Amino acid sequence: MKNPKTDVGRILASCTYDWYYFNLYFEWLGLWICEEDVERKEQRDSKSVYYAKKIEVTQFGTQMMPILLISRNVCAWNIALRREDGEFNVIPGSILDGRFGAYLSDEDQSAQPFFQPFINLFSKDELMHTLPRNRKQFIDGRYTFKVSLTNKIWRKLTFSAKHTMDDFHQIIIKAFEFDDDHLYSFFMDGEKWSHDCIASPNDDFGHADASKIQIGAVGFITRQKFLYIYDYGDEWTFLIEVDDINENAEQILNPYVQETRGEAPEQYSDFY
Repeated sequence: MKNPKTDVGRILASCTYDWYYFNLYFEWLGLWICEEDVERKEQRDSKSVYYAKKIEVTQFGTQMMPILLISRNVCAWNIALRREDGEFNVIPGSILDGRFGAYLSDEDQSAQPFFQPFINLFSKDELMHTLPRNRKQFIDGRYTFKVSLTNKIWRKLTFSAKHTMDDFHQIIIKAFEFDDDHLYSFFMDGEKWSHDCIASPNDDFGHADASKIQIGAVGFITRQKFLYIYDYGDEWTFLIEVDDINENAEQILNPYVQETRGEAPEQYSDFY
């Protein structure tokens, strides 16, 4: 690490020059063993830095690293990370379409138990088997939502399962007589600006694309509540409740407004 003589050594030294205590973290996990560069640390005269003069990968590290980099790469298996990268109905281990795809094999690992490649690294009963993840199935049928701006101003809207969340946005805008000239987001956990978000196709913050997500694929349940925010400047905020899901109903071609209550406000009232 201090005077690397090989191309690999130079690459490692360049990549890890500012890792400091991260070098020790990997040692504590058993992936390698560090030899501290005491002289360099003394030159900095600081207790908050750590320099490694030499790193020797353990046998365990040699076996574990390819698993963590390829067969169980965090980019493919970590649900939170994949949602931040724009997916909504995440299937852990499935092939990546996003920015990390180039670093992984094209194997779909989603049908495999997460712990499978780790079995040979641990003795029996040392490895805790992970719990299965529940996948959201596509639920066909007719969906009715109550979209409320206030307790006295709301609309009931009806869709088929095959309409997209962008279609949902479009009918909300029409039902409240707004112009469709701003970005929007659905916050599925009911929390403003959370990562649990389905957003406008023009959103550039890495959220799931509403035009690519069908209503039947979201996993809605009756009485579920979530938020819709339109126009990030004015923050028109609507509370949405799943009013009814009829799985046996015939498909409808176009979404429609089923019921209305209250007069919609002016979108740009400040200009009048």
